[in-house]
Amino acid sequence: MSLTSHFSYNLSFAKWTGLLVRIGFAALLLLTSFYCLLAYIPDTYFAFIQAPFQAWLPAFIRFHPLLFGLLAVAWSWSVLRDRPAGKTRRGVFTVIGFWGMLTLILAWKQPFANLHNNSPSYLWAAATICLLLIVGGVEIAQYWSKVPWDKTPPQAPGFADVGRLRFACNLIAIPLRARITSSS
Repeated sequence: MSLTSHFSYNLSFAKWTGLLVRIGFAALLLLTSFYCLLAYIPDTYFAFIQAPFQAWLPAFIRFHPLLFGLLAVAWSWSVLRDRPAGKTRRGVFTVIGFWGMLTLILAWKQPFANLHNNSPSYLWAAATICLLLIVGGVEIAQYWSKVPWDKTPPQAPGFADVGRLRFACNLIAIPLRARITSSS
């Protein structure tokens, strides 16, 4: 059984919901990082932060702690529900506790509401990308045991593999042909 067939046949409504929640949480973290990076760059700070021409951007930052908290709770539910049987939940509960503490800090301090054009904005952008790495690490750790590593299908080259090989050779050959024709 291949990896794609394993996941495509076992997707129910709850799994689709969990998948959409996980994508939404990752998108929120990525958008937050982009916002912090926009605050760090001088020209975009004045265009997006000081005088926002996007009406949704101030509302996004105003409701960011609420969005973060709701998506963190939904992500936690999804991860706990999809946990492999027989696996310990200590690491997952640690991450869930971290999300809870971070939600409280974001609601209390609201650090993204008063970002300025300085280096802490860049540090917030890097920190939110690190949060995205935590999400990815939990996802990889969770699905690592679900992959059937011992049951690999035989790898026989097919027409698609030959087509990809031909395409790659053409990509390599085009600059070589251009050099040969230009030097003659």
